[in-house]
Amino acid sequence: MLNEIEKAFKIEQITNSADHKKVLYNLFIQRPSQNKISAKDTLTFEEHKKFVESHPYRYWFLIKIKTSYAGTVYVTHDNHIGIFLREEFQKLFEDVISYIVKNFDPLPALPSSRPSGFNINVSVNDKKYLEKLAKLGISPYQLTFKL
Repeated sequence: MLNEIEKAFKIEQITNSADHKKVLYNLFIQRPSQNKISAKDTLTFEEHKKFVESHPYRYWFLIKIKTSYAGTVYVTHDNHIGIFLREEFQKLFEDVISYIVKNFDPLPALPSSRPSGFNINVSVNDKKYLEKLAKLGISPYQLTFKL
């Protein structure tokens, strides 16, 4: 029997397929600039394809509701979770976090290299995600500054 979270959405593991590359690129270009931390706005489809083919994440999924792709979620090799949800699917944020925490274990901490537990990086300009995390009782433990 599926639980409520699994009824709300399905996850689809990212592959190097042409379809996934197109879907991921379309989701990327829909993402507002203020939500991006390291990605550039001018990313070409060719650059994007190379990025997908490098599969830089430990786990990487598309989030799907019925026939629509709602967004993406990934877990890095240093225990960071990245979530992008299209505007109309923002209500899934808490469920996606719960799904990851329930179904995946963080890698063990490595001093000065990998923190313990899961972590989420959020742009300081992404007020919606910052508010969502605060409502969940998740508070920052560190500030990172770009030089």
